[in-house]
Formats: sequence, C-alpha cells, structure tokens
Amino acid sequence: MGIVDNLFMVFLLMLLVGIVSGRIAKALRLPDVILYLLCGILIGQSGLGWIVLPPESTAYQLTITFGTAFILFCGGLSLDLKQLKETGLSIALLATVGVLLTAGLIGGTFALIGLGPIIFGLLLGAVIAPTDPATLIPIFEQVKIPARLRTLIEAEAGFNDPLGAVLFFLVLHQILVTSGGFDIGKFLALQIGASALLGLLVGGLTALLVNKRWEHVLGEFTPLTIIIAVLAGFYFADQISGSGYLAVFVAGIVVGNMKHMHLSMRHEYLVQTHTLSRYIFQMVKMFIFILLGSRIDIGGLIHDFWGAAIIALVLVFAVRPLVVVACLKIPRKPRWSWRETAFVAWTRETGVMAAALAGLLLTQHVEHASFIVNTTFVVILFTLLAQATTAGPLARKLKLSG
Repeated sequence: MGIVDNLFMVFLLMLLVGIVSGRIAKALRLPDVILYLLCGILIGQSGLGWIVLPPESTAYQLTITFGTAFILFCGGLSLDLKQLKETGLSIALLATVGVLLTAGLIGGTFALIGLGPIIFGLLLGAVIAPTDPATLIPIFEQVKIPARLRTLIEAEAGFNDPLGAVLFFLVLHQILVTSGGFDIGKFLALQIGASALLGLLVGGLTALLVNKRWEHVLGEFTPLTIIIAVLAGFYFADQISGSGYLAVFVAGIVVGNMKHMHLSMRHEYLVQTHTLSRYIFQMVKMFIFILLGSRIDIGGLIHDFWGAAIIALVLVFAVRPLVVVACLKIPRKPRWSWRETAFVAWTRETGVMAAALAGLLLTQHVEHASFIVNTTFVVILFTLLAQATTAGPLARKLKLSG
C-alpha cells in the first residue's frame, strides 16, 4: 500500500471510529473525548496497530497543528466581549496568573517527588494548565447556573488556551536552546504583542470581507473565510516567529464580535459559517484525541501511572483550589461567594488543548516527553470522569442551579 493510500485509510478509520464512539458516548452520557482516547489506544500502536502515524510525519503534524489552531479560532469566535464586563478581571486573573501558578505548582510537585528537573515539570504544567468547559456545556443546558458564573467558566477556558500554548512554547524553547542564550523579552514580544496585533489585522480584514456591504466579493464562498483566517493568521505569525495560536484566537474574537463594530453578516451565511465551524471543530477534536490515544504505550503508561496519578490528584485537590481562591477571593471585586468559588474550583476539566499540546510535544525530541504525554492522558481521563460527571449534582448541592 502506498503512502497516499495508507493516509486515506488512517483518516477513514479515525472518522469512522470517531463517529461510532461519539454516538456511543452520547448514549452512555459520557464525554466523547474519553471514548476517542480509549479507541485511539485500541486501534493504535499498543492495540490493533491499524493507525500508525509517526509524530515526525507531515500528516501527523499538520493534523495536530491545524486542529489546534482551528479549535482556538472557534474559542475566540464564541466569546462575546460585552458579556465579560462584570467578570473581566476574574477571567484575566484566571487566564494569566492562574495558568502561571498552575504550571509553577505542578512543576514544583514534579521536582519534589523526584520525577525530574523542574523545567520539565513546568512543561507538564503548561500542557495541563488549560481548561476545557466543552464537556460541561450540555450539563449547563440541563442544570441552570447563574449567567455570570457560566460566563466565567467558559471564558476562562477560552483565554487560558492560547496563553497556555504561549507558556508551553516558552518553556519548550528554553529546554531546546542549548547555546547562544535566550532573549525572553524578544520571545514574549513576538509571541504575545506581535501575534495579537497580527490577529487583530487578520480578524479585522475577515470581518470586513464577510460584512453585508462586501458580500458580493465572496458570495456563496463567504463561510470559507474562517478557514482562510485560520491559515493566514497562523502562517504569518509563524513567519515573524510569533504565536500562530494566539493570532488565530484573537482573529476569532474580532470576527465573533463584529456585530459590536456595526458590521454584520447575511443571516444565511452566518448560519452556514457556524455550521461549518461546528463540524470542522468536531472532526479535528476527534482526530487529536484519537491520534494521542494511538501514540500511548501501555507499558509506559503502567510504568508512569503512579507518578501521573499523584500529579492528577495534586492538580485537582490542591493546585486548582489554591489558584481559584487566589484569583477570585483575594481581589475585592467582583465578589464571588464561597459556593461559587468552590464550583469554579471543581469545574476545571482538562481536555482538547492539553491533548493538542501533548500531541505537539511528541513531535519534539524532549526528555520526559513520554511521561508528560502519559500524565496528560491520566489527567484528562480523571478530570472528565470525576469532575464532568459530578458538576451537575454539585451545582444542585451548592444551591447554584436555578
């Protein structure tokens, strides 16, 4: 079988397995990503061997990179900045101070229990720091919680995903640079400043192109501009040594908030755009988790399990509560009750962004990469099984549900 035929078979299998496992997950009322991961193991290198896509391959890297970028664009697209006025400070603290504290505390734990140098612990912390509320959205539809609390949880994940990615590449770059020094100021200026400006530019141009006044330019091809925005934002940011992930996230925010700039899209094209983005999002999500699962080595997972389990328990029961209290209770405004704080501390599922960063890590020859990937796998499963399934009952117990 030729290379092209083999790739066709790989993506065919991932689609079929993803669709079937997604339907099963819905029937069982489980987060779909759990079954994506487990099915990835089943058909991957430790199982049936049906999917063998090396991390060094172009197909693997393109799938993970584009998938991550598109997910971040969708995250920005879904944020309504006007709804963030009341909770803006809390969101900013959780997405910045929270990510840094999480990475630092996980890094310290990693070194303290003898798993390796703290720099690799920081890398692990950066991978698992982003949160993923996607699994909670169906629960939020059934169990109504206060609007500002839901906004806080969803927006935190939206903003900490790209910032977690920036921290990930900062630490990774520090590990990989062996000589010549490392100009952290220049790195951050390009990764954050220049990338954000580029994202504003790409998002602004995209918003103008899809605006009703210019709809004759693209016509029925208007919905495809979201793909153009992702590709352009990521490519040009990469050309200036910036963060393509932050650039596409900012571009998504601009396009998603174009109505606040007195720009609007024809309703027909708007519906088509959201439908297209939803299906692409679902497809790349299943690809990322199935690919990550396919690279899990069962022997290595068993070897690393206890260390990974300690990290998961420390993250959920120590690090997250400390981070949330520091970010929500220390500032005087906005005020959050202890019941709200407790709920936010518990709802920090690790999901698609952590899986994507772990997948990207596999493309690098980095010490402790296997342990970081295995730990990410354990953390994802633990947080989804323990937290996502109990968020509804907890909201009712805390009398937060309406």
